[in-house]
Amino acid sequence: MTGIGAAEMKTKAILALSGSIIASGSGLVLGACQRPNSEAASPALKGAAVLRSDDEAITERVKARLAADAELLPLPITVQTRDGVVTLRGVVPSAITARAAQLVERIAGVRTVDNRLEAAAAP
Repeated sequence: MTGIGAAEMKTKAILALSGSIIASGSGLVLGACQRPNSEAASPALKGAAVLRSDDEAITERVKARLAADAELLPLPITVQTRDGVVTLRGVVPSAITARAAQLVERIAGVRTVDNRLEAAAAP
């Protein structure tokens, strides 16, 4: 063998060996990170997921209700929900601020409305 041939052979052997070690090692690392099937998620995490899911559903219902109203549809109203408390934000005509909150209060799952809508200045 020539000097270059031997060096290439050593490099290929090292790369092959490294690949084997990495492949087998990654299985160990991944296996160590996985939670056994018998271990359940904590009740607090499950509760948080349910609340987030409920809040997301409430937000979607609120947005749909606002979009169904011809006067509210074109207005820039943002909706956020946390633990059933819906927060409305935006700048809207003054006659709309209370009306939007009243519509939202009637939606299933809404505990209360934090109406932060601001009345737009008269033109």
